[in-house]
Amino acid sequence: FENISVPLRYRRLSSTQRLPLFGPWASGTRRISQAIEQDVLSVAKLLDIELLLQRRPSELSGGQRQRVALGRAIVRQPQLFLMDEPLSNLDAKLRTTMRAELAQLHRQIGTTFLYVTHDQVEAMTMSDRVAVMFDGRFEQVDTPERIYAQPATLSVAQFIGAPRINCLVVQCRGGALDLGDGQPRLMAEGAQDAAHHLCFRPEAVSLARRELNWVGTVQFIEDMGAELHVHVGLPGASAPVIARAPRRTASELAVGRSTVLGVDSADLLLFGPDGRRVAIANAEQVRGH
Repeated sequence: FENISVPLRYRRLSSTQRLPLFGPWASGTRRISQAIEQDVLSVAKLLDIELLLQRRPSELSGGQRQRVALGRAIVRQPQLFLMDEPLSNLDAKLRTTMRAELAQLHRQIGTTFLYVTHDQVEAMTMSDRVAVMFDGRFEQVDTPERIYAQPATLSVAQFIGAPRINCLVVQCRGGALDLGDGQPRLMAEGAQDAAHHLCFRPEAVSLARRELNWVGTVQFIEDMGAELHVHVGLPGASAPVIARAPRRTASELAVGRSTVLGVDSADLLLFGPDGRRVAIANAEQVRGH
């Protein structure tokens, strides 16, 4: 109780009213103290810590201490909350619980939260808008959906998403991408003749033939319970391509076995030598346009 009430005591009570012996008897102290008590109780009820108000900090768990810290901020009724990695010292289970509680709290009080974090899960699950920064510079400011599906730069694409996004180095010549023999011709209008990064998310990869296809070798299989993360090595690729596969396909997969990776052109993202996004289209679509 005393911890949460500190901001209100310093804001509403004079230096005389805060004196330990004379203060309680000063004019107006009782009335202001009762108002402070009601405000603290209201915030404690909102955070479900009413039964903890008379405990000492040493008697609280990590999650309970976090709620007290939130209560101390909320009770001031600020126009903006600045939260600098508030969940970083909590264990994984408690972080998940607190993420949900913070999101619900935001909906209840309706005040803007500016939330700083290195955890992309926190950023993507709790935010209305996300600002991604590298080296002190904003790379992209957008909704979580567009940050994930339409990243503006290669840095954003590689930072957001788990498992990581797949990236292949391809050459662009005369606006056409060299994807190997037998592949559809993809065009990148206005792109310079240089190496580009062709990227696609693991969920866009199918272990069956699609519009674009590569043949590789299974190097590692991660059993995630509900699904499998299949790491496939491709000739000339610096890192394995990761595909998300349903659990029912487990019997068809084995380390060292050859497999086909299929991707549709609509799921591709292309980034130029400067790391900026480049628009691509199927050659047939270009001619039709």
